[in-house]
Amino acid sequence: IIGIPTSVAEVCLLLGDSLSASELASCTTIAERSFATFENGINGVSAITGANLQAIASIGIDHALLVKDSSILTDAFNRVHGDIVIQNALRADGIRADGSFGQHSGIIYNGNYGRDFESEILDFEIAVLESEFEASIDVQEVVEVLFEADQWMIFRNIFTDTLHWDF
Repeated sequence: IIGIPTSVAEVCLLLGDSLSASELASCTTIAERSFATFENGINGVSAITGANLQAIASIGIDHALLVKDSSILTDAFNRVHGDIVIQNALRADGIRADGSFGQHSGIIYNGNYGRDFESEILDFEIAVLESEFEASIDVQEVVEVLFEADQWMIFRNIFTDTLHWDF
């Protein structure tokens, strides 16, 4: 649902106009099938949340760009931003008030899933800065909670003077 469709959609975007109609149709079918899991669900999964939501929304964004459909693009960004709220429920996925990040029924995953979540958000927001798709101030403030909480995981290598995120 995520791995192969991500690679396919990205490669297809890079190939752009050099794709034949048949190749483009195959690209869009794969991306569309992944993005459709928001409507169709995933067998055995109660909800698509957190880093997985961001990854599938990213495929939807690529799909929208492939087929040049602004309504799909709007839907994808609405899903991205709609999931970036403080999650206070027990075992909730996403950003918590203390800046921790939960995934898979709230397991603390600031690294791995949290890192992927943050990377996706940064990729999205840098690409759409100052456009109609930019995150609202409220969403930006929630992301700031996560970034501020992650600062304690950063250390400096004294030999290379390089900062590392040790999750």
